Amino acid sequence: MNANKMTQKTLEAMQNAQSLCTGYQNNAVEPVHILTALMQQTDGLIPQLMQRIGINADAFGKAA
Repeated sequence: MNANKMTQKTLEAMQNAQSLCTGYQNNAVEPVHILTALMQQTDGLIPQLMQRIGINADAFGKAA
């Protein structure tokens, strides 16, 4: 992965995913870590998309 080609939001999500991974004492960043990090971005694209399709982003983010 080339970090120079990532947006600021993507970099933040990847850093948060890594923090989640180490916080749960996992050995590798898994898709669930990335999804959780993306869902926790209050002004990010993923929570907005989830709300547009009728999913409560807050509840989904807490469940992930």
